[in-house]
Formats: sequence, structure tokens, C-alpha cells
Amino acid sequence: MRRICLLTSLLVLLATAAAAAAANEPVNLSADSLVLDQETGLYRAEGAVRIEQGGLTLTTEAADWNQSTGEAACTGGIRLQSPDGTLTGESLTYNFTTGRGLLMGGRAELAGESVFLSGDQIEKRGAISYRVTGGSFTTCPGDTPAWRLRASRLDVDVEGYARARNAVFYLRDLPVLYLPYIMLPAKTERQTGLLFPEVSHSSRLGNRYVQPFYLVIDDNMDATLTVDYMSDFGIGSGLEYRYLLRRSKPGRMYVNYISGTDGEPDRALVEWQHDGMLPGQIRLAADGEYVNKKDYFAVFGGNADVYASEKSQSTLYLSRAWSKTVLAANTRYTRDLEQSSATVLQYLPEVRLDYLPQRAGRSPLFFSLLGESTYLWQRRGTKGVRSRLHPALSADLLVGRYLEVVPRVAWLQRDYRIDDTDQQEGLPVAEVSAGSRFARVFRVGGSRLTAIRHAVEPMLRYRYIPRVDQSHLPQLDSLDRINPANVVTFTLMNRFAGRFDRNGEVPTYRELASLRLEVDYDINEKRRTPGPAPDKRRPFSPVRGELILRPTAASFLRADLAYNANDNANFVESWSAWGGFHDRRGNGILLNYSYLRNDFDYFAGGIDLAVLEPVYLAYRQRYDLDSKSKLEEVASLELRGRCWSVLVSYHDRPAEEQVNFEFSLSGSRLLQPFTAMLKNFQ
Repeated sequence: MRRICLLTSLLVLLATAAAAAAANEPVNLSADSLVLDQETGLYRAEGAVRIEQGGLTLTTEAADWNQSTGEAACTGGIRLQSPDGTLTGESLTYNFTTGRGLLMGGRAELAGESVFLSGDQIEKRGAISYRVTGGSFTTCPGDTPAWRLRASRLDVDVEGYARARNAVFYLRDLPVLYLPYIMLPAKTERQTGLLFPEVSHSSRLGNRYVQPFYLVIDDNMDATLTVDYMSDFGIGSGLEYRYLLRRSKPGRMYVNYISGTDGEPDRALVEWQHDGMLPGQIRLAADGEYVNKKDYFAVFGGNADVYASEKSQSTLYLSRAWSKTVLAANTRYTRDLEQSSATVLQYLPEVRLDYLPQRAGRSPLFFSLLGESTYLWQRRGTKGVRSRLHPALSADLLVGRYLEVVPRVAWLQRDYRIDDTDQQEGLPVAEVSAGSRFARVFRVGGSRLTAIRHAVEPMLRYRYIPRVDQSHLPQLDSLDRINPANVVTFTLMNRFAGRFDRNGEVPTYRELASLRLEVDYDINEKRRTPGPAPDKRRPFSPVRGELILRPTAASFLRADLAYNANDNANFVESWSAWGGFHDRRGNGILLNYSYLRNDFDYFAGGIDLAVLEPVYLAYRQRYDLDSKSKLEEVASLELRGRCWSVLVSYHDRPAEEQVNFEFSLSGSRLLQPFTAMLKNFQ
């Protein structure tokens, strides 16, 4: 987490001169008139004066240059330019040897950034020490910027702190906040210290104030400690520890404890995310979470995926891969957040060995093997070990030029040691698939879209599993019952890809659309003797369809449908559609509809509007069509200036309403109060 203070970045441009001096680079002086005073040893330069040293260039109307001391006294049209930025002013005294100087009536602008500093005096007191008298700081251009921070005196030590006295925050010419003294980090690297607080209000938590403290531990690790005050709920404390280890992804540990008030119980959350390599080429991945109260996520979840969680699951995964084999162990612990977890099945652990498909000699056959052993545990109920062995033999055959055939035979063996009782069962599995692909390119002659490639991929798949009595086996999860199968599956895939040409540039390609249709035919169901009416044979599965459209790079539409077409059925099992559009200006729309027969009927949507620029509007809603109830609603209005913005948002979800006000300076959104200028930018 690299945080750069803007004030520091701005003043660093002055340090270029010191760096040049330290390097003992020569100073070049040119002017329309250059006169040497023999008594004082001063060069009097007038008219288009230009002094250069390394990457530093100083231009002025007149200058007195002391070659022996390296000091220049300049007046009129001062402009000091370096790769870091530009300084302008009325007069300047600068020593090119020591790097110290004093700029009167000065103004500074950071190169490549909209960052401005001005002052009655800007004094460079040492290699990394500055004093600004009667100065102001802003990220807005112009003589009357939209906002600025003005201080009677500002002392800055680069790689130390900036200290401001009698600081006033202005909106244009209106003073809105007075701070007699403030101190902020002025390091170009991360630094331990207070971060900007978060302020909000909600109908459930009341007024809320969160104060974070940032702690630098080492180059590859840091932490954030927080104090969280909620007027109607309690006081919380949190610790988030972040680290980056060699050959690992960024890791995170988080602990949050909330001491409830007014009858609220204490609540706690512990989280750990890690994914990286251990010695010996062993991969360790962890994603763990624990809450002491089941309603923790319902109260503090920031979005629907969190506060609507029904379960909390923790996993710990270890694996070691070789060229042909993978050995893995996985532990899964699940907690039900809506009811008792006493009968929830836990996997403590699962150990799995995969021998990847390998060719048997020079034959077209491939052999693979899966071995797995799992300890199944629940607080109340059956406990024990289940082992599975799954060897398989397959082939990949090309018949003619266009037909690919893949037969596969396997054996599935299951052995149980449950509650001191041994059980076992084995059954064969046979599969064969046959598929092909045809394609044709159509020239369309458009100004940009010049060709469309249409590919058709038909596939026929057959799967057979005999009917085997499994009633003597325990039934703990879906792996304990293998249903008989005598099923033929037909799949038809259509893909449409476009070629785009523009003014002789390298052509680009994009998938424009795809359509997938699939249906199963159950031979066993067709042969089954129907029971009493209204029971009927229904050998066809619902016809499954998937349509994806990408008409432009900024838009998409996807729809899924499952339709039961058996005799006397003819109904939709499920369907969903979601699509969206978003342009470069910030206008966009996203819609999502999902339906599952006898289960749910759900709609979600959102819209972003930038047509009223600089006013930006956004709206989000999730709605349950079955219960005709609103699940969540979010509306926001943002007014954006060139270097600031104000955002007002309203959140409404079950049991809570929340109103937020956020103020942003130069793209870094900060909550009120107006001490926002103290936050370091990332």
C-alpha cells in the first residue's frame, strides 16, 4: 500500500536542484546582457536570463550570479522548471551549491498532476526541509479555486511530517473550517499514522464514527487498527493485517469485536485469506471466517451477497503437484446462519489423489485414476470415513476427417467405515461421445465489420450406469447415491465471430453471439411402466438453451431457458436474462431477471445517467416478484467539479435505512468533515 502525500510530491520538485548540486553538475548562464563586477565578483545578467544545471532550468528578467558561492538573486518573471514541476514567482534567491533558496510571491505546479501550491514566501531551508508562509494548497486551477487549504505557516520535512498553523479550509472564498494546528505525514513511502475517519448514519446503528490507524510493519506487511463508535449499537475495534510473502498472493487477516450497548450482545468476526507456496512445492490456500453471532453479516454486511448469507464456510487446502499426479487435502467447515448447525455435515478432511490421463504405451488408450478418502463428521448424527476409487480407461479417436469419438469406461468403488460398521459397493460407468465442427466465413462488406465466421458444433453423448441396490449404504451427501443412467444427450452449439478492420490497422476479432441447445433422452424412463394417472412417462429432459449476444463492445445480453416439452407438460422450468450497456461517458444500464418454477421470481436492475453532466445520477434495486417485496434500493446524486465532487446517497434494505454524504477532492473520495485534505492518496 503505497501512499503519497500531495504536498510532499509538490515540494519534491524543489529537491531536483539539490540533487543536481550534489552531483556537482556545471551551471550554464546566458542572457542578453552579461556584465562582471570585478570588485564583488558578481555577474549582472539582464534580459532573457537563463541558468541551467542538469535537469533544472531557471529563467528570469534579471539576475545577480555569484560564481564563487553559486548563489543567484533573481527578479521579475521567475520560472524554475524541473522534471517534477514548475515554480513561478516575483523574486528568487537560490544557491545552486547548497540547494537552499527563498521564493517570494511564489506558485508551484506539480508536473502531470492538477496540484497547486502558492505562498507569500516559499523557503527551502535544507535538503528536505521547507517553510511556506501565507500559503495555500489546492488541486483546482484558477485564481479562485473551487477549494483550497490556507495556512499562516506550513513547515514540511520530506520523509517526515508537514505541520500547519492557523489552517482554514475554503470553498472558493468561503471559509468553512478552522484548524489551529494540524500535522500530517509528508513521506513518499508508507508511514504509520492516523487515517481519515469515516462518518455515517443509519436507522439501525445510529450515528457512526470509524477512526482507522495505519501501521507500517515491514516492506511486505502492514496493518490497520480501527475504533468504531455506533451511538445506537455499541463500540467496536478491528485489526486488519495484510502481508505479501514470496511466491504467494496477497494475504489478509481480520479481527473485529463489537461490544454491544442497550441490550445488544457482543459480536465478533475473524477472517483469514491466504494462497501461496510452502517449501517443497506445497500449495497452501485458506479462506476462513468465524462469527460468534449468526446475525453478524445481516447487521454489518455491506452488500446483498454478504448480509443475505445463509451459511458461513471455512476451507483449508493443501496440494502438491507432480508431472502426472496431484495430491491434495481439503478441510471444509460450514456453519448454518439461519438454524442449528448440529446436523450440518463437515469434511475434516478430504484427501484426494489424481493420476492424470496417461497414454498406455503406443496405443490410443488413456488411463486415469482418482482416489479419495473423507472423514465425515457432524455434531449430532452419523460420523465416519468414506473412500472412493475411480479408475478409468478412455480413447480419443478421429473417424474420417470430421468426426471425433471419445469412448470411456470406468469403475466406481465406494467403501464406508461409518459408526464402526463397514459397507462397500462398486458399479461400472460407460460413456461415449461423438462430435464435429463445421465453419464458414461470410463477407459482409461493412465499413468496420468486414466478415462473420459461423461455426456449428454438434455433439452426441451417451452415458450408462446400471441399476444397483444402494439401500445398505449410508446416505450423507449426493455422492452416496449414484442414480442409474441410460441417457442420450444431444448438444448443438452455434458461434458467430466478427472481424473488424479500421484504416489499415491490424484486424480485431470479437465473438458476436453464441447459441447453445441441449436436451437429454432417458431410455429407462421411456421403458418405464407408468403408474396410476396422472403419472406419465417423460423421457425428455427440459430443453436447455443459452443465448449470448455482444452486438457492441459496450453491450451484452445473456439468456438461459429450460423448457419441459414432454407430452402434457409444456411449461418453463426456469429462465433468466441479464444484459447491460455502458458508454465511455458514464451512462449505463444493467438488468437481471431470474425465475425458477416453484422456487423464486426475482428482478434486479441499475441505471447510471451522465446526460446531465456535471450532475450524475445512479439507481439500483432488487425486487422479489413472488412476495412483491423490495429487497434493496440505492439511489445517489453526485455533483462533480473539475477537482471536487459531492455525493449524496440513500440506502434502503430490510430493517435499515442509511443516508451518506461524501465529499471528494481531486478524485479521492473522502467523507466529511472537511479535514479531507489530510488523507493520503493511493
